[in-house]
Amino acid sequence: MNKSNWLIVPLVLLVAITLAAPLTFAQDVAEHPLMQMLALVPDNATVRGAGITVGYADYDAALANREGAAQPESHAQFMAMLDARDDAARLALMSIPGSGPPNFRDYFQQLGEMPELVGFDFFDIEQGLFFGAPPSIGIVLSGDFDADAIGTAYSTRGYTESDVDGMTLWCPADGCDTGLQQNLRGHNPGNPFGGHLGRSEPLLIAPDYVVDSADIATIEASAAALTDERPSLADDESYRAAVEAITSEGVLIQAQFIEAALLRPFDVASMIQPFGDDSGILTNEDALTEFLDELRGYGELPPYLLATIADVIIDDQQVAVIALVYNDATSAETAGATLVQRFFNLSSLRYDRPYIELVAGREATIDAPRVFTSESTGKSVALFRIIGALPSSTPDEDGMIVQGSMLYQLLATMLYSRDLYWLATDIPQFE
Repeated sequence: MNKSNWLIVPLVLLVAITLAAPLTFAQDVAEHPLMQMLALVPDNATVRGAGITVGYADYDAALANREGAAQPESHAQFMAMLDARDDAARLALMSIPGSGPPNFRDYFQQLGEMPELVGFDFFDIEQGLFFGAPPSIGIVLSGDFDADAIGTAYSTRGYTESDVDGMTLWCPADGCDTGLQQNLRGHNPGNPFGGHLGRSEPLLIAPDYVVDSADIATIEASAAALTDERPSLADDESYRAAVEAITSEGVLIQAQFIEAALLRPFDVASMIQPFGDDSGILTNEDALTEFLDELRGYGELPPYLLATIADVIIDDQQVAVIALVYNDATSAETAGATLVQRFFNLSSLRYDRPYIELVAGREATIDAPRVFTSESTGKSVALFRIIGALPSSTPDEDGMIVQGSMLYQLLATMLYSRDLYWLATDIPQFE
């Protein structure tokens, strides 16, 4: 491995690691939008088995905290501004978080037909959340929705209405269990609820929320969680502690929750040339052995209960956070120190560069690790934080707008490209 001397953790940071005071939090976060939406996510094997159990985005907070960004009332108004090259609209577009339901991100500029098709506009949504795994992903949206307008849109499309524990369920004419059927002749990405596959998916209208899934079993499980007939992720102490930790200091923009089982297994085979024959730093078994030995040399990471990556605005800083939940403070303290050592001294498998260089190139710094203690659950959370300035709201000399949440996107890219080996808790011997 190629490393420069400046990559070794400096003494002043080690002192900071030793002196970092634990954080405590007594305030009840039950009213936070994320906690309320987790009450609609069933705590079952299907959701837990997805690995990345929940992706969350606060659209309102993202636009409100980007200076100069437009606050449009409708998608049509926004697109008109964007077509006119309005900088406020361009700032808004570059600030919309990507960790919510994927179809809203992937087909954003094609959502003009949403009011006609589903009864509300993208800009009526305040927060969005997805859970589970394809093809049974569930979507929960929070906002000021007009149930009558939704009913008109769905009845026009031939849907039928029924009652579920005082909530309204709309199902396609062929039945609630036909949402998984694809009809590419009906392809319409303007419908974010399966329209890109020509699906007609059932929809549940709950107070202040809508819940969609191609799989009616997912909607039924969500309704049961909301009515307390089944446990939800909001009931789980690890999720509660994680939410308390990532919302304790600033404004949460987006987050993803990762079951520990997804990151604990160490897939040795995948580490050799993970991105093709001409990329990746581990090109043979000798390189892999060296990597594993080096990873072992920077300390043991105690097994954690839950991992979270989060995007938080604190005053004039944008902070990317890794939060690892533990039963005790000692394990969390050990984890924080280990994460810093690994991050400063290991290289990314995706970029073939030291992790710390990736951060320095984005004009960001690594904060001393912190331990957050949840007084409501007794659990402790190790917080690893990458801190940078809020992105400029002024176009550069080429007229380009800076993308928001770049530090968080770095962590998200590592997650989806299998480049989070520095979070591994069980490092094998390779022979």
